[in-house]
Amino acid sequence: MKLPLVTIIVIVKNGEKYLATALESIINQSYKNIELLLVDGGSDDETLTIAQRYPETQILHQPNHGIANAYNFGIQSANGNLITFLSHDDKWAADKLKHQVEAFETNPNLDYCITDVEYQVEANTVVPLGFRKELLGKPVKGFMMESLMVKRSTYDKIGFYDPKLSVSEDTDWFFRCIDFDLTYCHIPKVLIYKKIHDSNAHLTDDSINKIIIKTAFKSIQRKKKLGK
Repeated sequence: MKLPLVTIIVIVKNGEKYLATALESIINQSYKNIELLLVDGGSDDETLTIAQRYPETQILHQPNHGIANAYNFGIQSANGNLITFLSHDDKWAADKLKHQVEAFETNPNLDYCITDVEYQVEANTVVPLGFRKELLGKPVKGFMMESLMVKRSTYDKIGFYDPKLSVSEDTDWFFRCIDFDLTYCHIPKVLIYKKIHDSNAHLTDDSINKIIIKTAFKSIQRKKKLGK
């Protein structure tokens, strides 16, 4: 039986410090039927030079600004029926894709699948104020892009990522998954290693708490409309 094509979307802007590690963790996956799309947001460092060292990588130039637009452009460019994501400063365990594809093959009704994540603080880094230190040193259930594998058809059900949000576009999207009772699985294994450093956009944006509150309120209103 032919294994499904998995499209991997990496969005990046000026990611020269970490990108090679992220790409190698993709290329070294035990699951090999992949399409690797790198969506570049206008890097002016060595990001593209590094990406070009890996012939598996298809480089796409982002036509619009913002993280959500980058994700949406990558999804619209994808050929795989299963889609997954990795930030340029994080890395996967070698069998991340294998475990998730097996979950979809076992249960064809799945809409999306997440795994556990382990947070790793970069050496000589002051942990950003926006990060909850109690999450360190233990597996964390990863409702986040880097943990996600999703059927392409799921976006037809609940839509893409909201380009009006500068951060927490994934929080808003996961709220929609829950509100519309989509079917998901959680693989209780640490399969993503997420780096914490002082330039994490989602931890250093002062507006993040207000945005999360607003997305939670939207979820409440949506549930009311759905009669929940």
